[in-house]
Amino acid sequence: MDLCLPSVLAQTHTNIEVIVIAHWCEDDTERRVKALNDPRIRLNWIWNRTLHYPDTPENRWFAGPVDPINLGLERAKGDWVARVDDDDTWEPDHLEKSLAAAKKRKLEFISSAHDTHDGRVSPYWLDAHTKVGGTQTWLYRSYLRFFKYNRHCWRKRANRVNDTDIQERMHRAGVRMGYLDDVHAHVYPRPGETNLGLAAYIDKG
Repeated sequence: MDLCLPSVLAQTHTNIEVIVIAHWCEDDTERRVKALNDPRIRLNWIWNRTLHYPDTPENRWFAGPVDPINLGLERAKGDWVARVDDDDTWEPDHLEKSLAAAKKRKLEFISSAHDTHDGRVSPYWLDAHTKVGGTQTWLYRSYLRFFKYNRHCWRKRANRVNDTDIQERMHRAGVRMGYLDDVHAHVYPRPGETNLGLAAYIDKG
């Protein structure tokens, strides 16, 4: 969060609302958010630790962010929605460039490239013509929030992660999607961790 939120607040597109979902946070999250002293931030809490989680660490990771993200979508008031997790950071012009490209190309959903400590990450191909970048680069029309994240995504045979599940459903429904080749976001291990994603989740036990 110490890197994520400052990168959001430093966006060149400044007309934003920042909805922070604290999902059973036992640290000093509230103090750190308040210390940023930015009226655009709204902090929301989820205290129920057992929100429909499956048994295995892998399946919990597939579905873990679903309920917090859905709450964020319910609270959003803007015309566009962007998601960023606490281990992600944005380039300062991420929103500005994404919004301009989406409007110019008449897109409902746009994503871009991102990198990690291991280098640039390849996009996900939905079909021969449609690429999607990592969820930390997504920007889409807020009327698409009726596409809820699926807490049962882990039960599928393919696209079992919450973000690949929802992007597949949007694509099948005909959402106009586009991609930018520029790197707009970065995903690095959290402080004290060496891995990302599922590997980091398993490391924490």
